[in-house]
Amino acid sequence: MVRWLVLSLFACSSSAASPEIVDTEQGAVRGVAIGDDVTAWLGIPYAAPPIGELRWAPPAPAPHWSGVRDARSWSPTCIQTSTSNALLGGSEDCLYLNVWAPPRAEHLPVLVFIHGGFALNGSAATVTAGERIYDGAYVAAHGPAVVVTLNYRLGALGWFRAPTLGVNGNFGVADQLAALRWVQTNIAAFGGDPTHVLVYGESAGGTATCAIYASPQGRGLFSAAMIESGGCGVMPQPTIEALGQSLIGAAGCSSAADPLACLRAQPADTVAVAAPFDLADNNARWAMTLDDELVPQVPATAIAAGAHNHVPFAIGNTTNEYSTLISHFLHAPITTDAEYRDALAHFFPQRTSSVLARYPAAAYASPMQALITALSDALMVCPARRIARTAFANQSEPVWRYMFAHTYENGPEQPLGAGHALDLPFEFHNLALTGFTPSATELALSDSIIGYWVRLAATGDPNGNGAVPWPRYTADDPAIVLDNVIAPQTGVRTAQCDFWD
Repeated sequence: MVRWLVLSLFACSSSAASPEIVDTEQGAVRGVAIGDDVTAWLGIPYAAPPIGELRWAPPAPAPHWSGVRDARSWSPTCIQTSTSNALLGGSEDCLYLNVWAPPRAEHLPVLVFIHGGFALNGSAATVTAGERIYDGAYVAAHGPAVVVTLNYRLGALGWFRAPTLGVNGNFGVADQLAALRWVQTNIAAFGGDPTHVLVYGESAGGTATCAIYASPQGRGLFSAAMIESGGCGVMPQPTIEALGQSLIGAAGCSSAADPLACLRAQPADTVAVAAPFDLADNNARWAMTLDDELVPQVPATAIAAGAHNHVPFAIGNTTNEYSTLISHFLHAPITTDAEYRDALAHFFPQRTSSVLARYPAAAYASPMQALITALSDALMVCPARRIARTAFANQSEPVWRYMFAHTYENGPEQPLGAGHALDLPFEFHNLALTGFTPSATELALSDSIIGYWVRLAATGDPNGNGAVPWPRYTADDPAIVLDNVIAPQTGVRTAQCDFWD
């Protein structure tokens, strides 16, 4: 928190700053020194604003500028909605990225992080309990490394698909690839090594990372990839196209002479919420789908065919993923065994009885915890194991699996266990969360995780520097378990995943 307050003060007063000027392909940018350890460049455009004729178009090159552009303030977030389609704000002019690097850096590994948020919300500047959770200053200084975070188009503005209008969707993935191309062109000027780039993301950002790992358009843009609590599937084309038709009709453009021009003339806020959806009713929402170029086949299928980018690859989860996700998928908490069975019938209609037998409510602290565990295994942990096995079988480069198993030692998150996204403060060492005071052991866990991630970027192998050995993935299903005591383990959730497989 202190580090962010210092950055805020510098960003507000050029006279107090010790700026660093770097030349990019588009022009020079002025960053802000954060103490003696790191410089931040915030809000650098990596593509042109996707407005007007560029709405629902591939990202165009960022315009050139003369003089020195001020890069000491966070950029706007992209327009976004909740999982029940409520407008959360943001701007359509949002394709910016941020860079952190130690002073006088040269040839450092580069970590490019893609944020999550159901492909509907979130940003590189996300604030959690007053903390910029993806602030890369600590990782850059202590890696040492160059850290990059980015915004990308979300919701209807990021994933609208209407083949009859010549709109193929997946603009969010196109933006992410454009940011990676920007890194290849420019990151050496910040002290990064473009041949040692880890692309990684969490939740929807992890699913995007899998698409990039599998996409022919990702070739040569990164040297390692890591999926954090994400998957390798896509939203079915009919679902996205039905949302697209709903949007066209709701915007009053169905009978227009040029429906696409009509849609582009609508206010962005109107377009963002024109097609209703609610995750608590079904899983229909704006998200990545198949197209002809960026995601030509389901990423999991591409990996199984060996048709992906063969680089060192890591994948992992938190142990209690749905403790922090479940509220998005239920209209109300479940409290009884009958409600638990009804919930299983909703989520697993074809195998309700067998899931109930495998996850009986009596075996857990509550029916809600039983549902959380079943969903965590079925939809997050076991699909990740499946992808690890698939990658291991179809590439010679190393594969790594991890499990974040840490329960916060105090604070409001403690009852949630190792819930979805609760690993992120540890990955960025931004632990000054309201009501949570990290112990010395938790600070050390954060440092250990950062060390693994930076070494994966630097060498394709997270091991070294005296760290607890992280076993390379094999058919025996080994993983590193990240907790106060870090330990390798064989067969994390093996029986449960064998059931789901």
